[in-house]
Amino acid sequence: MWSALDVFHSSLAPLLLAIATGFTVAGCDDEFLNRISLEVLGAGSGSGRVTSLEDAVPIDCVIVAGMVRGSCSREVDEAGAGGAFSLMAEPEPGSVFSGWDGCNEFVGDRCQLSFEPGEDDVRFLVTARFEPDVNDPCNMTYGSNPGYVLCSQTPTSCTFYTLLNDVDSCNTRCESAGGTCLSSMPDTNDTCVPGGPGTCDEIVGDRLCECSKP
Repeated sequence: MWSALDVFHSSLAPLLLAIATGFTVAGCDDEFLNRISLEVLGAGSGSGRVTSLEDAVPIDCVIVAGMVRGSCSREVDEAGAGGAFSLMAEPEPGSVFSGWDGCNEFVGDRCQLSFEPGEDDVRFLVTARFEPDVNDPCNMTYGSNPGYVLCSQTPTSCTFYTLLNDVDSCNTRCESAGGTCLSSMPDTNDTCVPGGPGTCDEIVGDRLCECSKP
């Protein structure tokens, strides 16, 4: 007849044998855990977002003109059997993604990071570069054209100021970039928060233009 104490002792036998012979019980050995450190940096004068495609290393990083904010660095434990995870870059309206630095492999907007079995203290430093889209009429309103100040933009349109206070200046600027002038009016309130160089308050006799994207 087996007693409850006998059953308890028999259940401990495999564990005691493993300890006595030097074997490791699965799930109890820190040797099988890697420490992964990942930091995302930004570069370029455009804007965009970098996110991880796996939950193991949660990254959701916003990049604006090389500056980062949000979840841009993580340290996590990961199984040491070897593996990989990926990051994805997505440009904001008016910007384009122009490349990665620090990836083991990359294709377009995807960056793959990998580590070897048993590798300790895994560290990744990745840079994502975003630049203004030169084919976007909203981005063609500043930079080499100091008389134009970009104020805001959406996926389909943008708003900008021009020093030339006439309708033709808006039409010409929008059409030269493949867009259409949606509205044009003299600015009297300086209500716009600019997205490009300069400030709207410094502009005298300016005109507010709304331009569609092609």
